[in-house]
Amino acid sequence: MVGLLVRYLAALAKQRNAGQPQELEIELILGGYSYGSLIMSQLGDVADVLAPFQTPQSGTPAEEIALRADDLVQQTLKLELSGTPEGGPPTYHTVTSGGRESDMKQAGTQVSTVSDTLPPIRTRYLLVSPLLGPVAGMLGLGLPTVKGLKNLFRRADAPPDETASSMESALFVNNPTLAVFGTEEGFTSAKKLTSWAERLQAASPVNAASTAGGRQGSVVPRLFEWDMVEDAGHFWREPSVEGILKGKIRTWAA
Repeated sequence: MVGLLVRYLAALAKQRNAGQPQELEIELILGGYSYGSLIMSQLGDVADVLAPFQTPQSGTPAEEIALRADDLVQQTLKLELSGTPEGGPPTYHTVTSGGRESDMKQAGTQVSTVSDTLPPIRTRYLLVSPLLGPVAGMLGLGLPTVKGLKNLFRRADAPPDETASSMESALFVNNPTLAVFGTEEGFTSAKKLTSWAERLQAASPVNAASTAGGRQGSVVPRLFEWDMVEDAGHFWREPSVEGILKGKIRTWAA
């Protein structure tokens, strides 16, 4: 999904701004709630995830995904050009997101060179009510690592590659990350989450962007940030807590 999204956004931006050279950079926020935080911890560096999509090898799933992304770009541009007749009823369109890639390959369609070289990606991570300890271990069994995902995009004769990752990953320490949880978490206690968050924050470098932006406060801003919402449980159903959560995320993402 990350490869499809980034390739689609990069190709769409370049097509829309054709003839107007500009430095393109994509800011990508990857978020995970609860079990999703475990999936996030297994992704690894986004550069590794996107490597197969830079120049997709023929006959690989990466090529199929790249074809799908480029096809979606063409569909999007056609919809934008079609518009809505002035004064008439609204026109509804559907973008087809699958089922045509293999047909395109058989017809001799090649992966577009428009986005063969992906632009720089600035990745940020959002973790809401992350899971730690035994619960994370049990639920995380069988999750593929980023190297395992890369193997999927390799040709059959390519040597396999393996790695390991966890919620202690340097991924969250060395990239802008926000972890938010409640004081009434049910699966992992707020005490354990606080200890985990403080440990990662202490190991995280100073966030130069926040410092340059002039954020006020006595605490030195780190790449890894965390916050705890009073009275919030794991499912965020308590009065007012959802609004507080959204506010914290908006402030961080701005």
